[in-house]
Amino acid sequence: MSATVEQLHEARQRTLEARERILPQRTTDEIIHAIATAASRWLPAESPWRARAVAAAPTPTGFSPQMVHEAVTLTFGALTHEALGELVDRELANRRVLDEFCLHGRVKTRATGPRAITHFLAGNVPCPGIVSICCGVLIRAANLVKLSSRDPVFPALFVESLR
Repeated sequence: MSATVEQLHEARQRTLEARERILPQRTTDEIIHAIATAASRWLPAESPWRARAVAAAPTPTGFSPQMVHEAVTLTFGALTHEALGELVDRELANRRVLDEFCLHGRVKTRATGPRAITHFLAGNVPCPGIVSICCGVLIRAANLVKLSSRDPVFPALFVESLR
């Protein structure tokens, strides 16, 4: 189903409004904690998030339930506090630079991300775009996501699990 221009504008506006309500007042460590906590809820064998993905994903994706289980384990198992913190530190030299001015050499710097990011997700790999969405959230951007028709399941469920 294609969206109209008006629907895209409305979706972008809702996404920007949600960003303004939620992300600016959170520290990077709080955002890392929220993502890692949500991801950890997918990992237990009895996880309702895992169960929903295994029930819903095979039909549109063509992936077997076993493949869905493996994709959940690999994707969400990698989204730990440590891994997310290291990612931001590696990319920006210091995760606090997203929160405040930090000394970098002899000057203080601060990093800000764009207000909005658009993701166009592929459907030929399991769990498309999860890490990309997480990176967008970490830099406090509104994330407008175009789901693949082949995998409308994982990104939508993950965003729901962040709430």
